[in-house]
Amino acid sequence: MDNVPTRVVARELNAEIAKAYWFFLFHLVPDLPETLIAGKEEQWLRWFFSDWTYDPSAISGEVFDTYVRAYRAPGAVRGAMADYRA
Repeated sequence: MDNVPTRVVARELNAEIAKAYWFFLFHLVPDLPETLIAGKEEQWLRWFFSDWTYDPSAISGEVFDTYVRAYRAPGAVRGAMADYRA
Protein backbone atom coordinates (compact mmCIF):
# COMPACT_ATOMS: atom_id res chain seq x y z
CA MET A 1 0.00 0.00 0.00
CA ASP A 2 1.24 3.46 -0.86
CA ASN A 3 0.83 5.98 1.93
CA VAL A 4 1.90 9.56 2.62
CA PRO A 5 3.25 9.86 6.19
CA THR A 6 1.06 12.07 8.37
CA ARG A 7 4.01 14.25 9.37
CA VAL A 8 4.71 14.99 5.69
CA VAL A 9 1.09 15.97 5.10
CA ALA A 10 1.16 18.22 8.19
CA ARG A 11 4.39 19.91 7.09
CA GLU A 12 3.07 20.59 3.58
CA LEU A 13 -0.47 21.49 4.66
CA ASN A 14 -2.31 24.20 2.77
CA ALA A 15 -5.99 24.72 1.89
CA GLU A 16 -5.83 22.54 -1.23
CA ILE A 17 -4.20 19.65 0.59
CA ALA A 18 -6.53 20.06 3.58
CA LYS A 19 -9.56 19.68 1.30
CA ALA A 20 -8.16 16.56 -0.34
CA TYR A 21 -6.81 14.93 2.81
CA TRP A 22 -9.31 16.23 5.39
CA PHE A 23 -9.57 12.77 6.92
CA PHE A 24 -5.91 12.88 8.02
CA LEU A 25 -6.79 15.78 10.31
CA PHE A 26 -10.10 14.21 11.37
CA HIS A 27 -8.34 10.98 12.33
CA LEU A 28 -5.85 12.93 14.49
CA VAL A 29 -8.54 14.29 16.84
CA PRO A 30 -8.53 12.21 20.05
CA ASP A 31 -11.68 10.08 20.47
CA LEU A 32 -13.84 11.97 17.92
CA PRO A 33 -13.43 9.58 14.96
CA GLU A 34 -14.05 6.59 17.20
CA THR A 35 -17.25 8.19 18.49
CA LEU A 36 -18.58 9.25 15.09
CA ILE A 37 -17.62 6.05 13.24
CA ALA A 38 -19.02 3.67 15.91
CA GLY A 39 -22.00 1.86 14.41
CA LYS A 40 -21.22 3.35 10.99
CA GLU A 41 -18.12 1.34 10.12
CA GLU A 42 -19.69 0.10 6.89
CA GLN A 43 -20.47 3.63 5.64
CA TRP A 44 -17.02 4.90 6.63
CA LEU A 45 -15.25 2.03 4.85
CA ARG A 46 -17.53 2.28 1.81
CA TRP A 47 -16.55 5.94 1.35
CA PHE A 48 -12.83 5.09 1.48
CA PHE A 49 -13.13 2.10 -0.82
CA SER A 50 -15.27 3.95 -3.36
CA ASP A 51 -13.47 7.32 -3.31
CA TRP A 52 -9.86 6.39 -2.50
CA THR A 53 -9.35 3.05 -4.24
CA TYR A 54 -7.85 3.05 -7.72
CA ASP A 55 -10.24 0.30 -8.81
CA PRO A 56 -13.13 -0.14 -6.35
CA SER A 57 -14.39 -3.15 -8.31
CA ALA A 58 -11.22 -5.00 -7.29
CA ILE A 59 -12.67 -5.38 -3.78
CA SER A 60 -15.39 -8.02 -3.81
CA GLY A 61 -18.43 -7.83 -1.59
CA GLU A 62 -17.06 -10.73 0.44
CA VAL A 63 -13.75 -8.95 1.04
CA PHE A 64 -15.54 -5.70 1.88
CA ASP A 65 -17.74 -7.55 4.40
CA THR A 66 -14.58 -8.96 5.99
CA TYR A 67 -13.25 -5.43 6.48
CA VAL A 68 -16.56 -4.32 7.98
CA ARG A 69 -16.56 -7.22 10.45
CA ALA A 70 -12.95 -6.49 11.39
CA TYR A 71 -13.58 -2.77 11.96
CA ARG A 72 -16.63 -3.53 14.10
CA ALA A 73 -14.44 -5.43 16.56
CA PRO A 74 -13.81 -3.63 19.86
CA GLY A 75 -10.79 -1.33 19.56
CA ALA A 76 -10.39 -1.77 15.80
CA VAL A 77 -11.21 1.82 14.83
CA ARG A 78 -9.04 3.14 17.67
CA GLY A 79 -6.19 1.01 16.33
CA ALA A 80 -6.71 2.39 12.83
CA MET A 81 -6.67 5.96 14.17
CA ALA A 82 -3.46 5.22 16.09
CA ASP A 83 -1.69 4.87 12.74
CA TYR A 84 -2.55 8.49 11.93
CA ARG A 85 -1.63 9.66 15.43
CA ALA A 86 1.76 7.95 15.53
